[in-house]
Amino acid sequence: MPLLACLALQPDSAGTAPATATGLNRLALAVGQAAQPARAGFAEAALAEMAAIHTTEADRARAEARHKARDRDLLRWASATAAYAGELQDLADSLASATVIEVGAGIGPEDVVYLRIDGRLVMLTSPRLRHRTAFEQRVIEHFCSQYHCDDYLAHYQPPPALLQPVAQQPRWSFSQHTGPACSTEDGLVFQFRNTTDLERKRRACSQVVSELNALAERLSREIAQGTRIDWNRLAIHAVAGENRYLVTLNGDGDAAVLMLPALSGASAMFRQLRPWLAARVEGNRYRLVLINSDRLMAAVIQRQN
Repeated sequence: MPLLACLALQPDSAGTAPATATGLNRLALAVGQAAQPARAGFAEAALAEMAAIHTTEADRARAEARHKARDRDLLRWASATAAYAGELQDLADSLASATVIEVGAGIGPEDVVYLRIDGRLVMLTSPRLRHRTAFEQRVIEHFCSQYHCDDYLAHYQPPPALLQPVAQQPRWSFSQHTGPACSTEDGLVFQFRNTTDLERKRRACSQVVSELNALAERLSREIAQGTRIDWNRLAIHAVAGENRYLVTLNGDGDAAVLMLPALSGASAMFRQLRPWLAARVEGNRYRLVLINSDRLMAAVIQRQN
C-alpha cells in the first residue's frame, strides 16, 4: 500500500467546494488557504486518525485470521495495513520539521481530500469504504477540538456525548431470602446464592460491569460510524496467542477488538446480557435480573485473586 499515489485527476484549482462536498472537503479547502500552523494542525489530526483506523483494521484482521485458522489473505491484509499505519505515524512525527504542507480536495471522482507534505502525497481514505463518512467526521472533530472551527466551517457544532456516564462501581445489597446482589444504576442486577467467596464475587462483578461499559461505548461508536449491529449475532471470541478478544458485530464481517477477558469467559451470561446491552446503547432503560450469577460468573470468580 504505497504512500505516494498517482493522481487520477488533478486537484481542483478553483479552491472552492462543490455543492455536494462533504464537511471534510469544505474544511480541507478552507484550511488549505490558511497559514501553515493551521495546515499542520489539520495534517496532524488527519494522519492521527488515518494511523488509528488502519491500526484498528490491522488488529481486527489479525485477530479474525487467528480465529479462522490463520487465513492467509487476512494475514497479508493485516500486515500491509499495519505497515501503512506505521508509515502514516512516521509522517505525522515528521510534521514539525516539514517545510511545505498542502491541504486540498479534488482527487478522483470522489473528490478525495489530500495532504502533500514536502512532496509526499497522502489521500485521506478509510480502509472500509462504508466507514468513510464516520472517518471524515472524526478528522473534523479532532481538528475542531484544537482550533476554532467557526473560522473554517459555518455552523459547526461539537458532537453530543454518545452515552450518558454511569457509575463504574456497582452497589451491593444483602437479603436473607434472595442472597447478595450486585446492581448498577442502569438496570443490571446480578443475584448470588450466598456470601461464599464474597470478595472474589465483588471483584468479578466490578470487572464484568467495567467491560460492559467499555463494550457499550465501543458499540455506540460503531453505530455512529454506520456499522450495523446484529444483536443476535453479537459474540466475543478468545483468540489464541492474543490478549485481546474479537467481537463479532454482524454477519457482514464487521468486528471489533477489545480487552474483554471476563465477558469472553462467561458466554452464557453474555447471551443473556445482549438485550440489556442493546437497550443501553440505544439510550433506553432496561432492567435485567440475572439469577444464579454464581454459576453464570463462575469462571470469572475463579480467576480473581
